Amino acid sequence: MDEISSGGKERRLVELLMELLNRKEFVPILILIKGVNSKQSIDYKYLLKKDIKIYYLANFNRFSLSIEIFKICKKENIKIINTWAPIVNTYLIYPSKLLLKIPILNNSITSARNNYSWHEFFKIKATYFMCDKILSNSYQALKVFKVPEIKKLVIYNGFNQNRLNKLVNKNTVKQKFDIKTKFIVSMAAEYSYRKDYPTFIESANIILNKNYDVTFLCMGSGDFTKYSKYVDKKFKRNIRFLNRQSDIESIINATDIGALASSVEGLPNFLLECMAIGKPVVANFGDGVGTHELVTDSENGYLVPARNPKLFADKIIHLLENDNLRKKMGTNGKNIVKHKFDIKQMVDSFSDLFKIFN
Repeated sequence: MDEISSGGKERRLVELLMELLNRKEFVPILILIKGVNSKQSIDYKYLLKKDIKIYYLANFNRFSLSIEIFKICKKENIKIINTWAPIVNTYLIYPSKLLLKIPILNNSITSARNNYSWHEFFKIKATYFMCDKILSNSYQALKVFKVPEIKKLVIYNGFNQNRLNKLVNKNTVKQKFDIKTKFIVSMAAEYSYRKDYPTFIESANIILNKNYDVTFLCMGSGDFTKYSKYVDKKFKRNIRFLNRQSDIESIINATDIGALASSVEGLPNFLLECMAIGKPVVANFGDGVGTHELVTDSENGYLVPARNPKLFADKIIHLLENDNLRKKMGTNGKNIVKHKFDIKQMVDSFSDLFKIFN
C-alpha cells in the first residue's frame, strides 16, 4: 500500500485487516511504500491500537524499495503478498516473488477508468504475468483493464454494519453545518479530474433555479476551489464545499439523496454507504463505471449517462418530489447491501483465497 489515507480503497483494506486480526487465521503485516510514520501516513488511527506490524518505506528510492521489500518478506517469512498499491508497483515486488517463491495477489484495480495512454496501459498489462491473481471490487474494472480470464477475480466491497452504531441525528448535523433547507443532497469524492463535480454542480444550479429548498454538499480531499466557478453566485450558500469528513455516516444519515457524478468508478464506496444507511442514489453509468453492479435503475436509485446535468437534475427532482419513492428506494438499497455487500462475505472471500495460496 502507498499510505492509509481516508479514501474508500483504504477503508476497505483497513476493514479487511481488522477482521483478519479478529479471526486470528492469518498474521497480516502492513508495508507502506510511501509511508513516513503513523502520524502522517495512517488516517484510520484505530488500526494502530491493534497488534499489527507496520513498515514505513518512504525514505527509499525505487531500487532500494525492491530490496527492502525482499528483506522484509524474508525476515517475516511472508507466505502471500496481497498488494493494494498501484498495479505498476508490482515491478517492485516481483523480485521477492521470484527469489522467495511468494504468490502475488494484486488488489490494485478499483477504478474502471479507461483513459490511460498507450504506454501507461502497456506498463500495466506487462504486470499481469507477474501476478497469480488480479482482483477488483467490480467486474467492469477488470473488463476495462482487459485482465486475462484465468487470473481475474472479483471480491465486492463489504459494509460493516457496526459503522451505524453511533450515528448523529439529522438535526445535529444540520446545526453543525448551519443548514436551513428542507433537503440535503450529498456527493463525496476526491476533488480531481477523475470525478465530475462540474456535472453535479450544474445540476444543482438547475434545481435551485426551480426554487427547490435544497443544500448540496460536496465532500472530499484535494483542492475544491477550482470548482467554485461552476456555482451560480446566487446559490453560494446552497452549494457547499467541505473537506473530507471523518463522520461521513452521520452526514449521509442527514442526507436525503446520495449523488455521484463520475465516469471512472469501479464500485463506489460512497454509494454503498448511502445504500447501507437507507438513502436513494443518483449516479452515472457507462463503459468506465461499475455503478450498475451496485445500483439497479429505478429500484434503489437512478443511473444517468455521464455529463448530462439536466437529466441528472431531473432524477434528483423526481426523488425530492416523492417522499414514498425515496423511502422505498432507500429500503431496497439497504436490503441489497445486507444480502450482497456484507463485510462477512468480503472477508470470507479473501480468507478462502488466502488459504488456496497459503
